Amino acid sequence: MMRTFGTIIRSEQAEAVLAPFAARMARARHWQFRELHIKGRPKLAVRKEAQQRFGLTKRQALANEFDLDQAVTAWRGMMRNRIDRLRDRMEQTEGHIARLERKMAGAPPALRASLKMRCHQKKRHVGRCRDTMAACQKTLEGPPALCFGGRDLLRQGAVEAWRDKRQGRFLLVGSKDETAGNQTAQYDPYNGRLVLRLSDADAETARAAGAPVDRRGRVVFENVVFRYGQQDLANAAERGIGITFLFFRDDRRRWHLRATIEQPEVPKLTDIRIATVGVDLNVEHLAVVVTDRYGNPVERATVPFPVAGTDGGTAQAMIGDAVKWVCDLALRYEAGVAVEDLDFGRKKAALKTYGRKHARRLSSFAYSKFGEMIASRCGRHGIDLTRVNPAFTSVIGGVKYATGRAMSRHHAAALVIARRAQGFEERFVCMGDKALGGPGRSQPRHLWSRWRNVHLMASAGGTVPHAPRRSDDGATEDGRLEPRAGPARRRRRTATTASGHHQVRAAVARARV
Repeated sequence: MMRTFGTIIRSEQAEAVLAPFAARMARARHWQFRELHIKGRPKLAVRKEAQQRFGLTKRQALANEFDLDQAVTAWRGMMRNRIDRLRDRMEQTEGHIARLERKMAGAPPALRASLKMRCHQKKRHVGRCRDTMAACQKTLEGPPALCFGGRDLLRQGAVEAWRDKRQGRFLLVGSKDETAGNQTAQYDPYNGRLVLRLSDADAETARAAGAPVDRRGRVVFENVVFRYGQQDLANAAERGIGITFLFFRDDRRRWHLRATIEQPEVPKLTDIRIATVGVDLNVEHLAVVVTDRYGNPVERATVPFPVAGTDGGTAQAMIGDAVKWVCDLALRYEAGVAVEDLDFGRKKAALKTYGRKHARRLSSFAYSKFGEMIASRCGRHGIDLTRVNPAFTSVIGGVKYATGRAMSRHHAAALVIARRAQGFEERFVCMGDKALGGPGRSQPRHLWSRWRNVHLMASAGGTVPHAPRRSDDGATEDGRLEPRAGPARRRRRTATTASGHHQVRAAVARARV
């Protein structure tokens, strides 16, 4: 498990020492990107030429390669994610077009004209999505389109600020075979001393600026203390593992330091089979439900969560507090944690059932940061973390548990997530005063296919079909008397008795009309 800790280098000589070093590393990184990812030259030849051209060590050239590989991988992942989102939008819009066309068939002339215009606009939207997806696919097949320093400053015409930003960072990859875990930068966590090894040219530039550089080209930064992770770095130094450092300059021209180490896996202290903390992430809050070993809820809670537009620092603090509260609850019950395995685009599409304005309030930063932070904290504290498919959790929770358990639909969805992580079934029954219409025949079908029909009925404004209740005298709710079926005798299904599956399909068709 990788962990990263950050601090600020509070030294008056930081700019004079780190700025020339970062500029040289940036020039080498940009040249290596062109040679490797645009021209397609072999890595070994590019690495040797970069060492001679820019005066780099082998480890520094390897660090640039690693940094570029990470950037290209992130860019390709972003493009694939955009293509997937466009494909999902096309599928949703095409389904909306099909519903509009069905409404047009039996609509009066005035309404038909309005529906026809809406259908036309939806088709135009599908065409735009298709063209954009084709352009993204063509871009993905070509060389990576990276802009070091970002495109925002270039669009604004701030060329000097853009150049300053693209030359304001460098990465130093560590290894366990090197002194203090890194060849270029050595950090002593016991006295807070950071020693940086400079090239001859950078050392002369730093001396000219008045920086205290010794004759071997080394500069020492004192009082470099990490607010969080100081003891972890000390343990890493004792184990002799590699430490990777990232230096970057912020808008206030302060130099930040990020130290990344690999920590051993912590043994599991909780078991999801004993108890489970189910978490359903919503726009303004986390719905949390604790279940016992039998899948019954024993505690529920609502934890605040940041919405879109919240300040970055405030949002990160709120997410950290929420993750800490959930993990402390899991440790108290010795329970595992179950969360939904869903990306941001699909989660936002699912929240549109509560309204588009409601879905827009979900923050992409908060959603992704929550997944990262809960995985990191569970790994550090030995909490069993399980990610489940959240298909139809809101539908199942709302139909089966919301009324019978007297809980909100969000807590009911969290209950379904917890039970699904424990491996419990999701039979087509509910806890209310009525039972859902079950199938009249035994057919090996997945239960989610039937819950999908319920979801379609709910989205179309229909009602879920219920099986009639039978009183003690054998009469159903409509007053008819029917014989009870014995344990060894089953009533044969005639041609006029439709199965529960067909009942659901008929109800869906009626709801759509």
